Amino acid sequence: VKVVILGQDPYHGPNQAHGLSFSVRPGIPAPPSLMNMYKELANDIPGFTIPQHGCLQSWAEQGVLLLNTVLTVEAGQAHSHANLGWETFTDR
Repeated sequence: VKVVILGQDPYHGPNQAHGLSFSVRPGIPAPPSLMNMYKELANDIPGFTIPQHGCLQSWAEQGVLLLNTVLTVEAGQAHSHANLGWETFTDR
């Protein structure tokens, strides 16, 4: 692991979350939180080009750990599983 990027909880929309924080499967539009991350990277890293997709699988393969502090969520309800115990594992 070279870099750790922590998110809050999985995406709660249909077909968004797939196991990597902030990432979406190919063909799914990049959510606003990921677009914000892309914009910050473009501002901070010379030569960074904002991808036309939201799949971060290649980042994980290069040593980026993409982890949410809460690992599950109720469909359509952001942060609905906060304080159910996940933080015991992820906040250490």
